[in-house]
Amino acid sequence: MEAMTVPFFSIAGMIFTLICSILVPVFVWIRMEKAWKKSSTAILFGTVGFIVPQLIIRSPVLSVLSAFPFYTAFAQNNTVLFYFLLASTAAIFETAGRLFVLKVFIKKITYKNSVAAGFGHGMSEAVILVGLSTVINLIMSLAINSQLFSLGSSMYQATISLSQEKSSLFFAAGVERIGTMCFHVMITVLLAYFVQKNRTVIGVALCLILHTAVDFVTVTLSGNGVSVWMIEGMILLVGALGVATVAVMRRFFRPEDAQAGSVNQSESV
Repeated sequence: MEAMTVPFFSIAGMIFTLICSILVPVFVWIRMEKAWKKSSTAILFGTVGFIVPQLIIRSPVLSVLSAFPFYTAFAQNNTVLFYFLLASTAAIFETAGRLFVLKVFIKKITYKNSVAAGFGHGMSEAVILVGLSTVINLIMSLAINSQLFSLGSSMYQATISLSQEKSSLFFAAGVERIGTMCFHVMITVLLAYFVQKNRTVIGVALCLILHTAVDFVTVTLSGNGVSVWMIEGMILLVGALGVATVAVMRRFFRPEDAQAGSVNQSESV
């Protein structure tokens, strides 16, 4: 049996995604901390707002449910409804995490610490869901190409799919993370604005609608075989709109918050 290797462009795609999902967020974090003093506190709070509701609560529950025949049968027989439930539950749990961070951890909401919290949310998702797996895939790919695994070994069989995957998909994962991180910042800033104005119900409803809509459209297009690059193009567009929205939202926060020189000292976060 001839040994298979992972194509150069697949490895290049992994490196690109590694840059987008880990190195870029780390760079932005460093720049944000230098520009807005003590923003790291809000960023870390934002990571909690993703990790706890999504990874500690929702994902394990879905994993348990997937072991039951009724769940898999429902997913197969009610595809559209199943996609909607996945999208809506992700929106509910993550919005709850955002709201908890804004209401409990951040003592004084400002434009800057809401941006930082949203960035922390998106960054943690990028690093944990994509970055870490990309590191593993890259290591395994280099090991395969260096023939460190003997043909027919369990490790070789477990990683052989890396050599068969389309190279473009490894690039797509990185593109998706950039757009998604921008989206997470946007909906966190929107929620923060409404919480600050004592219109929390409106903010929560808006975030739920936006988050559910983006996730539902994405998973539905993917499930129906739409080109991955059409989907990533849509996510990039959503991310670009998110950046524009965040820039515009600055003027709607209280003047003293928008003009503050930092993610304010001990009273801000």
